[in-house]
Amino acid sequence: MGEVGKSPHVKSSEQALAIAFSEKRRAKRADGGGVFHGPIVSEVPGRTDEHPMDVAAGSYVWPSESVSHFGENNTLAGLKKLQELGPHGIRKLAHAAKGAREIIQKHSLKRALGGAASHDNNTGSPTPIVAAGGEHVMAPEEVKIVGDGDVQLGHRLLDNLILQRRKDHIKTLKGLDPPARD
Repeated sequence: MGEVGKSPHVKSSEQALAIAFSEKRRAKRADGGGVFHGPIVSEVPGRTDEHPMDVAAGSYVWPSESVSHFGENNTLAGLKKLQELGPHGIRKLAHAAKGAREIIQKHSLKRALGGAASHDNNTGSPTPIVAAGGEHVMAPEEVKIVGDGDVQLGHRLLDNLILQRRKDHIKTLKGLDPPARD
């Protein structure tokens, strides 16, 4: 960061941060590091992305509030539940969610009419992201399971599942009694 304004190559603090994150990722790969998947356990709040990392192209990042909801508003319990469900259990939930049938039909129709078929040739290559504590990264292989072998369909089904669960969660929270008073 001290190079900002001193180097002809570094023009802003944003550029300096981007260079620093890029170097950190490059060093991680050189040291045998790779792409990340799994739970992000951190004290960093769930809506503040502060963890730079590489994930495989085609990965799916579960928002922290959705993970927490799986654990009845307990993030660690939600992470444990997602791990217990695994990709096959998540697939069942995603396929049973309201609107899933329509998503699958539209996706199948698009492919049958000659639309872009997803061959997922780019899955697995590193994609830099900045994540937050409490999120969960599904590997592209797991997303393919949810999408019956298709990463794009898996993403659509997971987006739908999260939106439906969010709506249900809001409805539940609105129906709760207020906190008890002394």
